[in-house]
Amino acid sequence: MEWQIGEGRFIIDKRCASYTAPTKNPLATHRKEIGTLMTTYGLVKGSPGITTVGVTTMSQPNQNEKGWTVRWKDVREVKFDQEKHVIQLKEKWFTGGLGGGLGTYSIYCTPENYETVSSACQAFNAKH
Repeated sequence: MEWQIGEGRFIIDKRCASYTAPTKNPLATHRKEIGTLMTTYGLVKGSPGITTVGVTTMSQPNQNEKGWTVRWKDVREVKFDQEKHVIQLKEKWFTGGLGGGLGTYSIYCTPENYETVSSACQAFNAKH
């Protein structure tokens, strides 16, 4: 299932829950232009290091979005707040290696889809 609140987009399926939203970081949204300028400057100045950084910057994947993804197998606890229409997912200890796994992820629902989403979260989490 998929829904949007403001510019944020939530997706829940049997594998994971995720959230994405546009970033407000101007460096992320103008990555190609910055890379082109750095590459050109590096070529003009004869600096292979700056040229390499510029080409690498241009080739990076689209960084115009921020967000998170958590797999159901990595969730240790699900908390429900019906009044605020929020579901919190807490990661298992040491998810993603030593020191990881302390994340808490909030799923914001609409009043109309809260019951459906909370039921899906319970069902998906119970299977793992």
